[in-house]
Amino acid sequence: LFVSVLYALCSLGLLFYINFADGTRMEQREHDYWVSVMSRNVSDLNRNGMNITALPDPNDLIDVRQKIERAKIRVEALRQHNADAAKIADAEKKISEYENSTAWQNWKKIESGFAQVGQRAPFPEAVHMEVRERDYFYTPAFIFMSLIFGIGAGILVLTCATTAATASFAAPLAALLAIVSFAVPCISNYEEHDRSGLWVPWDYAYNLLNSCRPNAILFTNGDNDTFPLWFAQEVAGIRKDVRVVNLSLGNTDWYIKQMLDNEPILKLSYDKEAIDRDMVLDNSSASNPNHSTATWVRQAERLMPQLKARIDQMEGQQLSAADSAKLLQFKVHYQVWDAFHDWAERSRSGMMLTQNKLVIDLALQNMDKPIEISTTVGTSNFMGLEKYMVQEGLVYNLVKGDLTPKRNEFDAAYTANLIDNVFKYRGLGDGTAFINSETERLLSSYVSLYLQISFDAREKMSKLRQERPFTAAKKAELDSLAAMSAKYLELGIKQFPREWRNYWAAAYVYEVAGMKKEALEVLSRGLKNIPSFDEGGRSRLAVSLQQMSQMPDEPIKVEEAPVEVPPADSAADSSKVDSTPVVAAAN
Repeated sequence: LFVSVLYALCSLGLLFYINFADGTRMEQREHDYWVSVMSRNVSDLNRNGMNITALPDPNDLIDVRQKIERAKIRVEALRQHNADAAKIADAEKKISEYENSTAWQNWKKIESGFAQVGQRAPFPEAVHMEVRERDYFYTPAFIFMSLIFGIGAGILVLTCATTAATASFAAPLAALLAIVSFAVPCISNYEEHDRSGLWVPWDYAYNLLNSCRPNAILFTNGDNDTFPLWFAQEVAGIRKDVRVVNLSLGNTDWYIKQMLDNEPILKLSYDKEAIDRDMVLDNSSASNPNHSTATWVRQAERLMPQLKARIDQMEGQQLSAADSAKLLQFKVHYQVWDAFHDWAERSRSGMMLTQNKLVIDLALQNMDKPIEISTTVGTSNFMGLEKYMVQEGLVYNLVKGDLTPKRNEFDAAYTANLIDNVFKYRGLGDGTAFINSETERLLSSYVSLYLQISFDAREKMSKLRQERPFTAAKKAELDSLAAMSAKYLELGIKQFPREWRNYWAAAYVYEVAGMKKEALEVLSRGLKNIPSFDEGGRSRLAVSLQQMSQMPDEPIKVEEAPVEVPPADSAADSSKVDSTPVVAAAN
């Protein structure tokens, strides 16, 4: 009776914990932020001709996706049970209705627009209460089921031992059950828990640190992009000149105070008392005006005109080294305040989180250190600095002193050099280590690098195709760009064979280069390798394959450069002049 009650209570608790922690709607704050960010993105996409009629409500999108998924499950179930064709057709009609709804069609256009720049559109997520698809969240369930299995095994052995006919088998049965309980999890879980040859975290830390400039401040997001870096620095001694600043820990007082004491030491405008009083946001200090975004906006609006006036006054003059340094400082301060002002207008946040103040203060106070942000950090945490940043490898670098906006700029040459000569990729794509889907998702930063290099090359190739005359030299340059781009995309295909974007981007590079055969081959290869559950990726490749099959199968025509023929009189005069030294030479 006790075991039965325990089983019932624990089962109910685990069912609630595992299945009912998540919601079906976004939190209002997340809803408003998603709408704000995506409204700007939709405006940009429409300027590029995407024709998105309206931004879908995020909660409607969540509903439509759930309906589509449920309808597909129903269709599959009907087929498995050999249901009537009319019922299957009705269920498929429901899927078509959901997929053709205005909200879903606009979402597909948004996805397509993001894909063109090598990014995934951020689908709205319902309330999430930290129940993730990771083993440690299911540990209570694992432990509980182990207890139930143990009780069952104990009852089986006890029954065997108390029955005269089977009493002699009790000890061997107990030993067998003990061996099986050890062998089954070892055998079934060995592959995914075998760490031999798994250099992915080590290499990712190495690559991220070596994307940084000397003595940089590097902002990171969470545990996966921070702890491997600390291991690489403190244990392996790699790039200890880079100061890693974790934004999650940047909301705590003790972590910020360490920056004033631990090497490499950083400069802050706050001392340790001011960190507690004016920087760290908690319930007891929420009324402090320094935690209000409005206070910081007023300061930005007061300082920006003054800084701009000083910059205009000093620029273009002959300056001493000290004055040149002062001018650079004015420009950097203007960049930071201007970027923050843009961020405040977009986010409409009423409070300044501790990490928000930390990013701004470190950027203002550390003129001698490059400011860099890992690509794993969400742009909402950049405090607007992305306006003046250029992506270099796995980081965004603040271009200090250049007041020209740099949104979405990518240094393809710098990144290609890192990939060719610096980065390590041990265990990726060679079968020497088990790479699970979660690790592949975290390594999508690598894929983005290959895609952006290819997009940069494709843009240059398109411009070459439009130039007239299209000479043999331009054709050679076009082929060189296509080969270079294909090299990095093939690297991505080797490392991540289930990532559809590599195949898709390679096909469009080949298309611009006039290589129809290569484009069709890479798309066909992608359809073979992309798993069936990635319906979006497979459909994108299938549509591209159909479109490119209709391309004319003709090589790009090379035009001869026109030869400039001098006027007849000029030619006659030239021949007279040229003949004189020849006769003189003969004499």
